[in-house]
Amino acid sequence: MKTRKNLHLAQQDIYYEQIMNPRSALYNIGGYITFKGKIDSTQFKKIIQNSPDEIDIFKIKFDFTGSGPLYYQKDKSGPIHIGELDFSKSTNPQKEAMDWMQNEFSIPFDIYQGELYRFTFIKVAEDRHILFGCFHHLIIDGFGFAVYSNYLIDRYKKNLVDASVPEITYPSYFDAAKRSIDYLESEQYKKDARYWKDKYHSIPDLVLSRKKQKKEKGSLFLTPIPEPDRASLNRLSDVTKTNISQLTVAALLIYFGKTKEQRVFSFGLPLHKRRGRDERKTVGMFSGVLPFKGEFNAEKLLSDLFSDIKKTQRDDFRHGLYPISHLNRSLKLLSKNRQQLFDIIVNYEPFTFPHQVSPDLSVRIKDLRSTTDLEVPLTVRWMDYGQNSPLELQIIYKESYFNAGEIKLLSKSLLFMLRQFENSLDIPIKDISIIPKEERLQLLEGFNDTKVDFPKDTTIVDLFRQRADSAPGAI
Repeated sequence: MKTRKNLHLAQQDIYYEQIMNPRSALYNIGGYITFKGKIDSTQFKKIIQNSPDEIDIFKIKFDFTGSGPLYYQKDKSGPIHIGELDFSKSTNPQKEAMDWMQNEFSIPFDIYQGELYRFTFIKVAEDRHILFGCFHHLIIDGFGFAVYSNYLIDRYKKNLVDASVPEITYPSYFDAAKRSIDYLESEQYKKDARYWKDKYHSIPDLVLSRKKQKKEKGSLFLTPIPEPDRASLNRLSDVTKTNISQLTVAALLIYFGKTKEQRVFSFGLPLHKRRGRDERKTVGMFSGVLPFKGEFNAEKLLSDLFSDIKKTQRDDFRHGLYPISHLNRSLKLLSKNRQQLFDIIVNYEPFTFPHQVSPDLSVRIKDLRSTTDLEVPLTVRWMDYGQNSPLELQIIYKESYFNAGEIKLLSKSLLFMLRQFENSLDIPIKDISIIPKEERLQLLEGFNDTKVDFPKDTTIVDLFRQRADSAPGAI
């Protein structure tokens, strides 16, 4: 009988969350690779089928029959099935392929039986093909999906295009899982537990409130970032030594600090939690969410706010292996009628890949997401596919908290604030505007034709909602 072992701590969190909602596709992860040009599809599929020889997540077998989740390693992986579809004769091949992939992506896995991955090779045109890949979060995270996609492209390039491409070895995920479990018995685990419990001895209120009692349906709003704005963000990052997640946290602190009767906020910041070079080359599930606790101080200079955010994140990262589920339990959140320390997540995901495999073959990689059973009401997510593709701002939201118009306005506010940052480093954050003057006047005049003051505890989004409810045809 194979030796059963405990799951990686990140896997354990996913397992317990999934069994609470077994029919949810929330923990599906993956995306698709678009090939433009001449591709040897037979050889590419062979690379996928040979993956288990180098990528050991395909050899994981789970055992959920006991009191806790366990796994063991299969000696040999079964054959990887790759489906095939041909939309090339359809009226709109690209749209039909995209619709099929999104529908397929929204089908939940049964974690108790069957494989936790699905592949399909799709023909869209003679010179355009798509590889669709969907995985359960138990075996891979977003960073791991990027590593695996690079693995497939590198192997194809080495085998068929350029044999001189350096050989890359991919470390075992089973070794990483053992290190994760060993961490539970370490002194570092105890230090991390004290750090987080001390940090959250006072728990900030949640920011958002449900506006409508309706089914928890989610939606995705996406806007490509114009190149001048992207260039401005890059310059700002270079000057301030910040990343785009930190800039977004600053914008949210200013926005909600100026519009809510609240000064201390908590946001969730996803982290891949890979420590060391080997883990950054490992395909598997490591990621978690770190709670960020920040304060709005109207008199603070914007540059000082950036410094505070960076220092807080550096300190948090030193204790970042500690699972948030352990913190939630130690704080007894459920007894406070809370499931999380935050209701807003901020994330930046770089998907920078080699776009040219050969002179006659280019690739483009994009991820997919399910909007069912969302964990939090609002996620602000940046997708970076490299300099050859637009930076994307994605806002994923629960419709019981926001409607599409409100999210569109919120995205405009965030971008408006970020545009100001480059030339506002030495001014107090109270002087950062949260919405363009002309739009603010338009909303205020539309909302209130009298001389009544703008309600202090009402956000621009609240005004938008009230305006939309009173005159839906005017928005």
